[in-house]
Amino acid sequence: MKTRSAEELFKTMITSQGMKDFVQTYNVAATALLAVSTLSVIMMIIFNIVKMAKSADNAKERQEAISGLVICLIAFAVLGSIDVVYAIVVNLMLGNV
Repeated sequence: MKTRSAEELFKTMITSQGMKDFVQTYNVAATALLAVSTLSVIMMIIFNIVKMAKSADNAKERQEAISGLVICLIAFAVLGSIDVVYAIVVNLMLGNV
C-alpha cells in the first residue's frame, strides 16, 4: 500500500470536484457572513469614536473608549486578513487565478 505525503493529500483534497462543489455552494453564505462581520466591526469603531468624543472631560471614560477602539481596530485588521485569505483560497480552488 502506497502512502501519500501530507502535501499530496492536501493538493488532492483541494483540487477535488467535491471541494469545488462545496465552495461554489457555500461561497455566498461565507461571503455574506464575512460582510456582516466587517460591517459590525465598522459600526463598533464608529460607536467607540463617538464615545471617545463624548467623554472629552472624563479621563476614565476616554481611556475605556480608546481601549475599545484599539480592540475594534485589531479585530478589523484580523477580519480583513481573513477576508483576503478566504478570497485567495476560493479563487485558487475554483481555478479563477
